[in-house]
Amino acid sequence: MKWFADEGDDDVPARALQQLSVAGDIELVAPDILLYETANVLLRKKLFSVPEVREALDLIRHANIAVVVPEVDLLMEAVQIATRTNAKAYDTAYLALANDLACPLVTADVRFAKAAASLGDIRLLNTF
Repeated sequence: MKWFADEGDDDVPARALQQLSVAGDIELVAPDILLYETANVLLRKKLFSVPEVREALDLIRHANIAVVVPEVDLLMEAVQIATRTNAKAYDTAYLALANDLACPLVTADVRFAKAAASLGDIRLLNTF
């Protein structure tokens, strides 16, 4: 969401990651739920019209984010992380995917980062 709306201190590093990804300097990977979450938040917060949501989803596509449809084993890993952290499984899907790919999870969610610190390589967006 930080790519599309001003939300505070994390906007600058979020947009920097976006630019690095568009330039091909880094590879971003996310579970397919990213697309649904983006559309939902932009619509529910009344930030964007339906055509603007389409543009936002196109921006994600053009940002070279590899969108992964998780297999059952990866979903179950997200469930295990959710059980251990008391977080929502759709949030833990990102960490499960990062762990599966042996790469860091970059997040702005400080509470989740603290709760799951021992479960993977988690880096806060504002320190990236």
